[in-house]
Amino acid sequence: MTATGTGPFIYQWYKGGNGDTTNPIAGANASTHSITGINFDRSSYWVRVQDACGAHADSNAVRVVLTDKRPLIFVPGISGSVLVEEGNRELWPGPIAFLPVCAFGNLTLDPSEPSHTIFASDVVRSFEISLPGVTLYRYHVYDSLLAKLVDDGGYRTGQNETLFLVPYDWRKTNKSDGGTAGLLQSKINLVKSLFPGMNIDVLAHSMGGIVAQRYIMDNRSIHHINKVVTIGTPWLGAPKAINVWRQAKGSYPCHNVFQLSRSLRDGSLESTS
Repeated sequence: MTATGTGPFIYQWYKGGNGDTTNPIAGANASTHSITGINFDRSSYWVRVQDACGAHADSNAVRVVLTDKRPLIFVPGISGSVLVEEGNRELWPGPIAFLPVCAFGNLTLDPSEPSHTIFASDVVRSFEISLPGVTLYRYHVYDSLLAKLVDDGGYRTGQNETLFLVPYDWRKTNKSDGGTAGLLQSKINLVKSLFPGMNIDVLAHSMGGIVAQRYIMDNRSIHHINKVVTIGTPWLGAPKAINVWRQAKGSYPCHNVFQLSRSLRDGSLESTS
């Protein structure tokens, strides 16, 4: 803060909105103020300057975000998001069972079939393989990774969030216009509003890396990404996965994968874009 006029000048810094004098900062009586010893804070600060005659002027309040972690966005891979329909009925992964019953008909992309309102509610953290009344096994999908990021990486969810998730409808296009890359852009815009002036890191698994690439290619000079780390992204393609997707053939432990493939394959060209 630079003051002009008849000195000496008296400075007093405040925490809060412009003109709010209810939170004066003890000892903050210089033209500049440094904030130390805080891991996370999102507040506004301003200063009042008084001259030798008793007249004063107030600065505009400046919003300051202090963080010990650069914000991180996680983008899951194909089939890595929970899909639900209206009424919060979970369609995927849902009740995975070794039964000759197809539970995925509502996920079809076949334009000749009735359409359903389906959205992604979360990343798939874990799911159970079961027989009626008996849980055979629990698959851990992303719960261990997310716990590692929080417990060992120091990222936060909930209050003062620094870890953000981008679940998406992985049946559909990855394009920016109405597709998954557009969802990533919306999330980045949200995070930018919470952390102004700071670029964002992206961690992506499998097809999530393709989504991140699509977003960056569509926003080459304004993507606001600091670094992208990918895990198992099929940069050279995934012919075996396409074989299962298109023909419902392959060797997977749960045959419901093939049921899902049969439900989707008539409209699967959209998901490869």
